[in-house]
Amino acid sequence: MHKSIEIGGRAIRLAPLSFRKLELLKDQVDLLMGAGANFMLQESRDAIVAVLLASVDDPAITQDWLLDSLNIVNFPEAMRAVFDGNGFIAD
Repeated sequence: MHKSIEIGGRAIRLAPLSFRKLELLKDQVDLLMGAGANFMLQESRDAIVAVLLASVDDPAITQDWLLDSLNIVNFPEAMRAVFDGNGFIAD
């Protein structure tokens, strides 16, 4: 199931993460799902960008673009869309 969100005035389509991508992002997902997630920490911001970038279904979206476009207002919605789209959030 694809989710769509808006970041930086641009509609972004998020694809479900494959098992391979989940394995590669295990540490980042664990950090973001755990109590240690804090967007003030560089490690958490790096994890947010890595997980979002792996989910984005648009090769024009880059790590640099996400770093410039994400902020404290829009990143929670983006992460909810990623985690909900991958079954981490129960309905």
